[in-house]
Amino acid sequence: MNGFLSRVFATLFFSFFIFSAQAQSSKTIIIGADEWCPINCTNTGKQQGIGIDLARKVFEPIGYKIEYQIIPWSEALKLVREGKINAVIGASRKDDKTLIFPDNPITEISDNFYVRTGSPWRYQGIHTLKNKRVGIIQDYGYGDVMTDFIAKNKFTADVLYTAQGKTPLKDNIEKLMDGKIDVLVESKIVMDYTLKNSNLAEKIIWAGSAPQDYVYLAFSPALPQSKTLAAQYDATIRSMKASGALKQMYSVYGLTP
Repeated sequence: MNGFLSRVFATLFFSFFIFSAQAQSSKTIIIGADEWCPINCTNTGKQQGIGIDLARKVFEPIGYKIEYQIIPWSEALKLVREGKINAVIGASRKDDKTLIFPDNPITEISDNFYVRTGSPWRYQGIHTLKNKRVGIIQDYGYGDVMTDFIAKNKFTADVLYTAQGKTPLKDNIEKLMDGKIDVLVESKIVMDYTLKNSNLAEKIIWAGSAPQDYVYLAFSPALPQSKTLAAQYDATIRSMKASGALKQMYSVYGLTP
């Protein structure tokens, strides 16, 4: 190995070591996900999402530092499985059953269908998606209905349009408004918040829903402290429920626990 390659290898190895060591630090909790407001929003503003607020409320008073990184969901899942970050936010058990889930979810969600205002289409069962171009997000865990639909159509042209990256919902909304997809699938709590805080509230309408699941702050199965962190999270959330503090925190985002 020549000198240049040796230096490159050493730099990459050192970077990996620092990144991995950070995740294993007893005083740093690295949380990763793409933007999914109001669960987790921008990491630069005051309101970073109810899920991030809860993580800070639980762990910072007992000496932990929360490091919130916005990264594509597929990458976040890979990193948390490998123990290179401590947790992902907004994960359901359908995303990955091997993650360490606390008992207390952040919220309940469902698969909801959205179309442009003026479209007569309404979701009335999976058969009504026939001949529709459907916008989803790469590696998101959907409910049983959409999971089955995705499995049956993932190799069919002009059916599934998959967004990825740090702001996949924004990309799907743009595709819907540009007529590149007919139906957008998203959690109602997220879509309602997004539309309320944009100029699109009159341009996009809800067109039905299918059951899904709960979402959580879920911890890495590869890190030994994950079960302890999940237990601490549950203990604090129970205390906050009893005191009424949890309800107050959710109300900032127009939500209820």
